[in-house]
Amino acid sequence: MSRIRIIERSGIEAALARLDGWWSARSARERVMVGTLGVLMAALILIFGVVKPLQSARTEARNDIRAYETLLARMRAAGTLVVNAPQQPEGTPDQIVAQAAAGAGIAVTVTGAGEAPIAKAEGVPYDGLVRWLADATRAGLSVRDARIVKANAPGRVDAVVEFAR
Repeated sequence: MSRIRIIERSGIEAALARLDGWWSARSARERVMVGTLGVLMAALILIFGVVKPLQSARTEARNDIRAYETLLARMRAAGTLVVNAPQQPEGTPDQIVAQAAAGAGIAVTVTGAGEAPIAKAEGVPYDGLVRWLADATRAGLSVRDARIVKANAPGRVDAVVEFAR
């Protein structure tokens, strides 16, 4: 009497058993060729499926970091964006004229008191004169009359300015 034994195998065990049977049926030459092909396929999948994407992601990340570091350095170099308004001169018109001139770094002689002072500046830099006039007008004075003449030195002027409130 013969015995029949039934063995239940899982799907993976059955697939491995079929693969082992298929592999055993191959000649030595076929096994070498299929094995070499399998190694080449695994290497290609590893290189083009894992290594290359990781390298490109790393390169992009480094470029992004470099760009953000450059932007951060530019922002730090730019400083704060808070603008403090310069303090406006106060007082009588002749005091405002004198304070604005001192703020612009020029020396003036103020004559005439009251609402229409006349200021005289000799040999002052032109940009300082313009700054002085801008500060005085911001403080509420207006220029009624101005006579600006080129001085002997380059970039220097002589000016007589009449202000009005």
